[in-house]
Amino acid sequence: MASLSQVMGVLYFGIAILVWCGIVYYMFRVVALRKPGVSIWLDTFFNPFNLILMSSKLTEAGIKARRTLIILVVVFICMVLFPALLERTE
Repeated sequence: MASLSQVMGVLYFGIAILVWCGIVYYMFRVVALRKPGVSIWLDTFFNPFNLILMSSKLTEAGIKARRTLIILVVVFICMVLFPALLERTE
């Protein structure tokens, strides 16, 4: 029988995978929700993911998707750092 810490570890890892999948989805969503006429390569210095930093080239839906993406990135970073900080204090 699995202990509680093993079950919590699996759940934590599963949530981290879901958050990571959300990050990937919203990265591509931000690129897809650019304003009409914005070139995916020329206007972004040959890196479409630079659109994440350029709110002037995004539609309103793109800005909302970017906000969600930033929240997911912060959550993922906290999920990665939290166990490392706990392990360090023990």
